[in-house]
Amino acid sequence: MVFIIIPVFNRVALTLDCLQSLEKQTFRDYRIIVVDDGSTDGSGEKIKAAYPKVEILKGDGNYYWTKCVNTAIRHLQPELAETDFILHINNDTTVDSTYIEQLLHFHQAYPNSMVGSLSYDPDSEMISHLGIYHSRWTPFVKQNYREEEISRSRLDGIPYLKTINISARGLLIPAYIIKKVGLLDEQNFPQYRSDEDYGIRCREAGFNIYISTNAIVYNSRLNTGWDHTIHRVSFREFYRSLFSLTSTNNLAIRWKWSKKNAALPPVYYLLDVAKLTGGFFKSMFVRRILGKRLN
Repeated sequence: MVFIIIPVFNRVALTLDCLQSLEKQTFRDYRIIVVDDGSTDGSGEKIKAAYPKVEILKGDGNYYWTKCVNTAIRHLQPELAETDFILHINNDTTVDSTYIEQLLHFHQAYPNSMVGSLSYDPDSEMISHLGIYHSRWTPFVKQNYREEEISRSRLDGIPYLKTINISARGLLIPAYIIKKVGLLDEQNFPQYRSDEDYGIRCREAGFNIYISTNAIVYNSRLNTGWDHTIHRVSFREFYRSLFSLTSTNNLAIRWKWSKKNAALPPVYYLLDVAKLTGGFFKSMFVRRILGKRLN
């Protein structure tokens, strides 16, 4: 059995598109659990009306992404067998009809592993999320490819990419990993980076982490959270993002990451903040002065 977990906060139209693509799966032994964290657009009611078999759990508006996922896993734990799987899907993605089948076939070929997906942006027609190798010494880490986005053709004949940090935007986790490693860290990383942190914990526990190049999730980066490489962002907006829980830039979260995953937290943190601010000013220069796309 594959248990599909979808955290939701508003954006019901995107959620319904996601569920429609899951409805068409060739692999049928799955259940969907949506965790609605206080949506104000009628998400829960509209989802139930369109897809009555979908289980809906309710949050109070302060669960954020990580507690939504953990809430669903806690709900499932009494019936979760070691042969089952948890599949994280974001509600702003869609998938092909053979998506789950591709993930399961990959895991069968490469057991003792957690399997992620490639994200394809239909707007840029490029693949993002290519895998990152975490370093405890520096935030300037190695990526599988130098570019942030690449053409799908460059992955022809390559069945997988190895990684350590991994996005949960389409992530298959065997139940036996969850039983050994536990839940995601909702205390330190309520909205962002809990998936990356979990990847590090799984790797340290002896599990391999792959991205299957045949498992694709379709996701417009315009629908994602704060990202100065995609959106035009003012300095005031950038400053506010440094203190927002719904931003990857949050300085407190970055410090918690440094304390937990760095060999020398103060040095790592200072380098991380320098990298963050340098990236923003680079984006401002490229976009406003040169008038070009950043990547």
